Amino acid sequence: MPAVNDTALLYLAGVSVAGHLDDITLKLQHGARHAVVASPESGTLLLRLIYGITYPTHGDIWIDGRRLTGRWTAIRRIVQYLPSTPSLPAARTVRGALASAGGWRRRPRPERVADLLDLTGLAWYADDDPRGLPPGAWRLLDLAVALTRQPKLILVDRATNGLAGYLDQFHTLLTQMPDVAVLSTVATTHDAHQLADSVTVIDRGQIID
Repeated sequence: MPAVNDTALLYLAGVSVAGHLDDITLKLQHGARHAVVASPESGTLLLRLIYGITYPTHGDIWIDGRRLTGRWTAIRRIVQYLPSTPSLPAARTVRGALASAGGWRRRPRPERVADLLDLTGLAWYADDDPRGLPPGAWRLLDLAVALTRQPKLILVDRATNGLAGYLDQFHTLLTQMPDVAVLSTVATTHDAHQLADSVTVIDRGQIID
């Protein structure tokens, strides 16, 4: 287990999934930007493990000082997961999608919604149906919805995919958000260094760099 005085936000301790990931140990500090270069399958599996969707066959996942391996309900209060293909919200407008994102108990204030529309560049589409957005903007909306929940960590799967026309804008947001750590998966080291201050490379399920 982590040392009592360990300040890491995320600590993967020897996490394995038989036949897929082997002894993955990774530490991420508060506010850090880290990228994992991996195959799409390995990268997605790693993020799903952290988010509690999938359970490891070995090892533990510590988040904000607590052992939360597989505890999805507790994890989602701290972590948000952006899959490579976002599911569009049922709300009739982009503004409505953000306003209802926290559920009945944690709905963001109107001024927070307005700030996020401006931050993500979606203010232009605020009163449009999300399904009518350009496909490249769907991931911006997914990010804005995640930010309404004030996470400490955002997991971004395949951070260069599905962003036609919005790649630079999306990546700028990932590197400049204050008080939020970001863990992204990408296909190349070039993309990794564009997005992150530190990089881990996974090949055939093992960390090689």
